[in-house]
Amino acid sequence: MAVALGVIALVIVVAPVTLFRRRSAKSSRTVSVPEETPAAVWKGGLRTQTVNATSGTARLELFDWGVRVRGRGLWRVLLPTWEARYRELATAQLIKWPIANSGVLMRTDGSGAPLVFVTLRDREVLDALAARGVPVDHSVARLRRVDLAVTQ
Repeated sequence: MAVALGVIALVIVVAPVTLFRRRSAKSSRTVSVPEETPAAVWKGGLRTQTVNATSGTARLELFDWGVRVRGRGLWRVLLPTWEARYRELATAQLIKWPIANSGVLMRTDGSGAPLVFVTLRDREVLDALAARGVPVDHSVARLRRVDLAVTQ
């Protein structure tokens, strides 16, 4: 009886984590890059077509080669890793949505789904990306749907 309850408890915990990880993996985008220490790091959250992670669960890292957004701490195994070289970023734009949320929408040149890094330090992030040659749009766009469609 105790073994059966243990198995049931394990299934109740493992199944949702596995399903969430599979769903999250659909938003992953990685590139082959050297391992190095980030030049700048911000804590925040992330939104993709399949994941909506609250503030404090993710981090944006800027490197010499480009950007990486990934989970922090225990969230690292659950959240997608999204990487792009600066030259691959078509645009970075200021995004707002209801209830005091803001962030930076990053779109690539067509090779991957967009991602929003959720942060109240959005202008600081945009300035850092602009300094690295990324086309930046400071006009505010409204995040309309989970599919990351943007309205002007």
